[in-house]
Amino acid sequence: MLKHFQSACLAALLLAAPVFAEVKVGDRPAIDWKTTEGQSVTNADLKGRIIVVDFWATWCAPCMAEAEHMVKLRKQYADKGVNLLGISLDSNVGRMKQVTVEKGFDWPQVCDTLGWNGEIPRAWGVRGIPQTFILSGEGEVVWAGHPAEIDGALEKAVGSIKAPDDPRKEILKSIDEAGLKLADKDYASVAAALAKLPDAAWKDPETRLALRTLAVKALRPGEGAEKFRAAAAKERGLEAKLDALAPGSRSTPAATRPSDSADKSAQAKAQLAKADKTREEGDHVQAYGLYRRIAKSFAGTPEATAAAEQVAKYEKDPAVMQAVKDEEKAKAARSQLALAKGYREGGKIALARETYLGIIKDYPGTPAAKEAEAGLADVKK
Repeated sequence: MLKHFQSACLAALLLAAPVFAEVKVGDRPAIDWKTTEGQSVTNADLKGRIIVVDFWATWCAPCMAEAEHMVKLRKQYADKGVNLLGISLDSNVGRMKQVTVEKGFDWPQVCDTLGWNGEIPRAWGVRGIPQTFILSGEGEVVWAGHPAEIDGALEKAVGSIKAPDDPRKEILKSIDEAGLKLADKDYASVAAALAKLPDAAWKDPETRLALRTLAVKALRPGEGAEKFRAAAAKERGLEAKLDALAPGSRSTPAATRPSDSADKSAQAKAQLAKADKTREEGDHVQAYGLYRRIAKSFAGTPEATAAAEQVAKYEKDPAVMQAVKDEEKAKAARSQLALAKGYREGGKIALARETYLGIIKDYPGTPAAKEAEAGLADVKK
């Protein structure tokens, strides 16, 4: 079981980018982000509320294993002054949004499609996922770690503040009640409830995402969607709001659907410029990874072609390829060290000892092996 768990974690950590900063307990990190729904999130917006910042990705098995737990936390603390904020390391926003709906992640998500190379994971020093942080009402990090171990820390954080009088509480309650009516196929009541929501509910990042999750479910193709649309059409302005939340839900001829090619081209150009700059700065290992990702993610574009050419050049350079292999080994070793540290802090000494021994065996003579030896000596005391 240990090997299986380690492999899962390793898969999530192997491609991690070099860390340029690190957010620690006691820090007050700057937050000025934009969610996938186009809403701004800043420190000022979050002041007075406890924030759980969750780094995750759909391709990360350990992250998805925590999905049910995170949804439970969201429901448990929604009315106690706690907000969840997801930072997805996915490269495909559409796929990420699909998973959030399937899993019931009705909290705001931030995703710049750059994965480990994104500004946020690099600025926060995230070496592996899942990784969560709890921020106090003053914006101070009071806990950081694996979400599986967050419960006690979150309960303590909640107990330290008086939940603010947040109007979103009643709005979210109304949306939850509408979801129950949807499950009962009471489409008229759902439409009526949504129509009564204030305009702010359709603009706030958290309530808007909850509405989007409900809208996607209600408008899934089928007889139910048609009946719900008929009910929504009777409520002034509701159809337009729903279409804005779930634009792909209405049947539209392929020729008339809005194209996202311009958006994709802009992203490709931005990422290629970043890769070129990284190469010019001499960080060839990092640049190689960026070019590979561009070639794969934006296949068929001029930028992907240019990236593929750079990849081919790098793969003909033995020195660069050896450096890539060395870096991959170093990252794998760091991931194992992080895992061992987690076991130690969680009181699982036998697992920590076994992990340290594995590092010493697999990475002899490396800094990681020396660190593992020191850690092993500590757990034997």
